[in-house]
Amino acid sequence: MSGFTGIKDLDVIFGITGLAVAIIFSLLKIKKLDSSAEMEITRIISESSGNDNNVIPCS
Repeated sequence: MSGFTGIKDLDVIFGITGLAVAIIFSLLKIKKLDSSAEMEITRIISESSGNDNNVIPCS
């Protein structure tokens, strides 16, 4: 890229910019996956706590 424009460090600038964009995208994706997994765990816990039919009552 720098051969066409004549700017020496343009390849480095594009590389660092691409790396920064990839890191931001990855962090946002991880945050989204983490929140969806947390919601699934919460749903499973709430379903299991409301279903106490398997418990034998003490007399």
